[in-house]
Amino acid sequence: MTYYLILVLLHIAYETKQITGSYMDAPRIHFAGKFRADVNTRNNRACNFDPNNPLSEHDEWNFQGTSEWEFVDTVVTSVVDGNGEEITDSSLLGAKIFSNENRPFAKLVDIDVDFQVSSLYGLELGLKYRGENLFVGKWSTSVIVYDMWPKMKCTSEITDPSGRMGAQSTTKLTDVVWSQSETIKALKATTERQGASGELAVSISIDLYRVDVFLFGRVSGTIGAAMTDEPLNVGGERRMEPVDPGALNFPSGHPCYGLNVDDEKPWTYGTPFKVDSTQNVLIADLSNTLPRQQNGDPLDLGTLYFGVLVDGVVKPFGESIPYTDLDGALWRQSGVIRRSIGADVVSDLENSKLVVFIDSDLTTGGNTYPVKKTFSSQRSMEMVSLVLQEIEYFVRPKDYYMDRLEYSSGSERHPVKSTSDFTLLVTQFGRPVNNTHVTMIDSYNEALQSVLPLGAVSPVESTKTTDSHGHVTFTLAVNQPIPEARHYVKSPCVDDIHPQEARKHGKLTPLRREFDPNLFLKGSLKDEHFVSWPVDGQLYNFYYCVGDKCTLPDIKVVGPFFLYKALISILAFSTVSYEAPYTWEDHVQPIFEQAHHLHYIMRTVLDLSNFTEVTLPHNIELLKKVFHKPITDPNYMPQTRDLSPTKRLMILAWLDDPIYSRVLKKHIHDAPVCDTSSLPPKMRLPDFSHFRPPRCLLKNIPFKSDPETQDSYFNKVVNYAKLKADACHPPRPLFALGFDKEDVKIANILKGYGYTPLCTVSALQKQLQNAVLLEFYTLPLYLTSMYTIVENCNTEAYQAIRDIVIQEMLHLVQSANILISIGGQVIIDDPNYVPSYPSEDGLPGGVLPGLEISLERFNLRHVYDTMMAIETPILTYVARPEREFMLYTIGQFYKEISVCIHYLGNDIFDASTAERQVRWPWTEPGSVGTVHVVTDVASAKHGIAQIVEQGEGEGPLIPNQVATGQYGHFYRFEEIVCQRRLVQKDDNSYAYDGAPIDYNPSGVYAMRDNPSSDTIVFGTDCHREAKAFHRTYRSFLRVLQEAFDGQPDKIHKSVELMEALQVHAKRCIWTPYGPGNTCGPVWDYEWE
Repeated sequence: MTYYLILVLLHIAYETKQITGSYMDAPRIHFAGKFRADVNTRNNRACNFDPNNPLSEHDEWNFQGTSEWEFVDTVVTSVVDGNGEEITDSSLLGAKIFSNENRPFAKLVDIDVDFQVSSLYGLELGLKYRGENLFVGKWSTSVIVYDMWPKMKCTSEITDPSGRMGAQSTTKLTDVVWSQSETIKALKATTERQGASGELAVSISIDLYRVDVFLFGRVSGTIGAAMTDEPLNVGGERRMEPVDPGALNFPSGHPCYGLNVDDEKPWTYGTPFKVDSTQNVLIADLSNTLPRQQNGDPLDLGTLYFGVLVDGVVKPFGESIPYTDLDGALWRQSGVIRRSIGADVVSDLENSKLVVFIDSDLTTGGNTYPVKKTFSSQRSMEMVSLVLQEIEYFVRPKDYYMDRLEYSSGSERHPVKSTSDFTLLVTQFGRPVNNTHVTMIDSYNEALQSVLPLGAVSPVESTKTTDSHGHVTFTLAVNQPIPEARHYVKSPCVDDIHPQEARKHGKLTPLRREFDPNLFLKGSLKDEHFVSWPVDGQLYNFYYCVGDKCTLPDIKVVGPFFLYKALISILAFSTVSYEAPYTWEDHVQPIFEQAHHLHYIMRTVLDLSNFTEVTLPHNIELLKKVFHKPITDPNYMPQTRDLSPTKRLMILAWLDDPIYSRVLKKHIHDAPVCDTSSLPPKMRLPDFSHFRPPRCLLKNIPFKSDPETQDSYFNKVVNYAKLKADACHPPRPLFALGFDKEDVKIANILKGYGYTPLCTVSALQKQLQNAVLLEFYTLPLYLTSMYTIVENCNTEAYQAIRDIVIQEMLHLVQSANILISIGGQVIIDDPNYVPSYPSEDGLPGGVLPGLEISLERFNLRHVYDTMMAIETPILTYVARPEREFMLYTIGQFYKEISVCIHYLGNDIFDASTAERQVRWPWTEPGSVGTVHVVTDVASAKHGIAQIVEQGEGEGPLIPNQVATGQYGHFYRFEEIVCQRRLVQKDDNSYAYDGAPIDYNPSGVYAMRDNPSSDTIVFGTDCHREAKAFHRTYRSFLRVLQEAFDGQPDKIHKSVELMEALQVHAKRCIWTPYGPGNTCGPVWDYEWE
């Protein structure tokens, strides 16, 4: 059946059916695959929030974690039509479920270090069919592990608690962008019927997350139409919860046979479901209900049945639940089961509880009930044991379950959010409960040991009454100041040191003491009962229940996980009063130094603990961007989202005027320290520090443009052209249109070998496309070398390469703008255009023919042989020896383009393209250059002149860039090679005898040359990291293409993805791969 027909059927089905439920309603799509969760382990313990506290070994298993989350190899496994029937021949089967295709990966964030319940921020979810995005929507931030329990049973080989857990979460996809294809219009229409919200509802279940198996886990899920009143976090209209069936009598050969299984309880978990009385069907989501073996297969608990508990008797209905059939519809449909039921069962379920039961002969003790035997003659059991039973009232938050508030003293100069409203939805047997009391209480307990001051956050009214929709809204308010440092009733660290001894030795780790709930609840805790720790804010949880009184439930703790449900969480801060001027020393450094300690991955971008590095212009610009982002953005900073709004505003104000201290307001230089002690000796590199080309030693380089000097070096070019004429590469479309003798002479030489000049609009467009690709070719080359530099080592070389990369991006954008201005189409996201390495064909457009280009770790030889060759000016006193001279340089390439533009004149330009052209995303003053919007010959030539000048210098024999004051790229690379600054002397000559540029060969990671997907073994750490880099690279290409295809603002997103590329490249390069080498970033276009 074609996909189009499927959607038509769904459309017809919905014409006659009112939407009454959520993701479990038909039509729906089921999917399954893997997820990657690259958690950061350093911020899992409050102990690590003190930058002076040493890190313990068990914090290090993923200390480089990025906190990223993504779907991997996830595909559609089943399609259900509007009548609830599975379409087994759907062409949509195998379609790809993707996340964050054109943006940085989503972030998985715990609400708090003391409450490791994780939420997803910045996730986009979509469905791709035959290369087309059918829909893409924004994932509403929800708790991804709200329904979490130890799902893997009898798993002696899985020692890590994460590997035993299973969890379920539901949410909505908002701002859904639909394909304009005819095949998707009917599906879109199903979200726009009466009762629907125009959004999509999603439920996912995750398990098998193994930290020892490359940070991947298993995911399955369901997508359907969202309701206007769709709650987050917990799906379904009704819900069953586990009931203790007693001791299960497992047979011989069962994974649990012979084991002490008391600690394995519960054997089942919460089950959302709904009853559709219009079609007489029961729909239940068992995806996170039943236990699993350690390989992920279902654990056999015996034969399970549905029933209704009526007056103390179980009335069974239907066949057994086929949960062990791996080939059955239940597994294809992500655990969602649909059962037709009789009108009598529907009637019973209107006011009676749904249950799941097992034959009591298989159990000992537990909750047993008599069974109605007349239902089936085949069922001989007299008594049954319940494993699941519907709860009396189903209460859950309508929206996100947590918020961040501040205490307001009334004197703040900025708006302060000190209250938050939370609406709960209360139902009974699937119907809203009206005029019923609901109570909210503080959830004080031993598990949360940082709960001071007591009562600082509380409900304005602790008991309220539901309305006719089953809604009740509580207002939580911060009513007293919150300390900047968190107060703990136990030490957050492991040292058993008496407080006095700790203070004597300068430590902050007091004695671990047993928790005294009596003191705690009475508010009798004093200074000697707790310790202050530099964790900002204070977490308060609130429990809710139906009735006038609530009793806190027991808390099950598995490893670091507190298995809570029915909680509202508030992270409360004080509005600290900071007086301007804000300084690094007094205000910013404590925050940034802590972040540097907790988030190791940030070191791939900058050293937050170092004033000098933080205040570099490009880093100031970067920090302003991330601190201005909304909290839902994946690049929000800090990624833990635990910085108070007041401190955020203070940091932004400081970034506008970054002074060091009130006493010393000017820049203080605190150069980062290069520490390579952690690098294994076998990964140290050859020492190229003594490599010096002869010209590095010249003491009197006469940069001047007198005719004699020009003639001397031009003759070398002409002679070399004659020698190499037989090796000329494909003809250049543009040449011999200049007005000076260099163009004429070179043109005459080439004409003698059959080349003729050609300057048409189509030829110009072709060469401008080559210009875009030429600039792009340099990016992987320069970036890979830069990525391999160890953090805080070879800093001047690193900064020089980074500056050059930014200018190469400027050149790429400028070339693209010129091409757009004359009606051309920029192509960048295409396997036929992007570079592959190693390459022996030089650069696009016939530039530097025969130059071999490979991706290597940073070393002086590579800078000399490749990077300087690419940037070589055609006329320069420090040019290479004649035998190494290249005929056709980048400068000549652009000069031919400039001359052709001049020749064709203003008529080739379309002024209406100005709005489609890209503006420069960086605003670093004076250090980068300007992207010109091109509307005529003059603006095009200005843009080209800047490209040439930044690469070669102002003129043929002048090394400087006029606009930026820096040397051209060639000379900056040569400074690295010569390990000295190029300086101008009193007689206007130059020499490489300025300040030294340190080169530390040990400060480079031993990345293997030319990393490629062909050389990486599937399933290795290298494969995981390189694959993540590659997905980010492809996202970068797609977004860059969109920027050139009429969405110029997407250039800002491409900059964010470039920063993400650096993070993932570093993760690759930190990963050992093979003897003495590390993994590296893979720039291949395709990787299947």
